[in-house]
Amino acid sequence: MKERLCLEVERLGLSAIIMGSQGFDAVRRGNDDSRLGNVNDYCVHQCVCPVIVVRYLEEKDAVTEAILAVKEGEEDDEYGVVVRRYNSREGRRAKTKRD
Repeated sequence: MKERLCLEVERLGLSAIIMGSQGFDAVRRGNDDSRLGNVNDYCVHQCVCPVIVVRYLEEKDAVTEAILAVKEGEEDDEYGVVVRRYNSREGRRAKTKRD
């Protein structure tokens, strides 16, 4: 399935993908909430276009932020992926540990 997604993106010539994530696979693997699930992780690293993954916080944790993982380029880290937090009410980027 995940391989097929990237093949279809290339076949259709899409300029970007926006994916939702519930994070079930990341939780099952014992990763923290900044990690991606299996399909999201594959698409972020293998698709030929930019991939945006939107994950909503659990209701108990939901305050004003949504978490986005954005494929930006090789400058951010060895995978070209950086996790950014955005304040969903104010529409601006929130401070992260890297800032």
